Amino acid sequence: MRSTDKWQTREVRHTLDLPADGKEIRDWLTGLTMPFSGGKGWYLITTDGYGIGWGKQAGGQMKNHYPRGLRKKI
Repeated sequence: MRSTDKWQTREVRHTLDLPADGKEIRDWLTGLTMPFSGGKGWYLITTDGYGIGWGKQAGGQMKNHYPRGLRKKI
């Protein structure tokens, strides 16, 4: 994969799609974790089908691995 290619959801094992107009995506972009009961492992976090970053499910939480420098202060 070239660095200019976007991730396709079919190329990853787990995805979590957050609606662009929801509270969850705003919380995610500020760096918060969220309750989540899916299978353990890494997830491609998407909004309306576009990959925006990575999260890791562990202990009933989706841990935010969105880069600190890109997090928004809302």
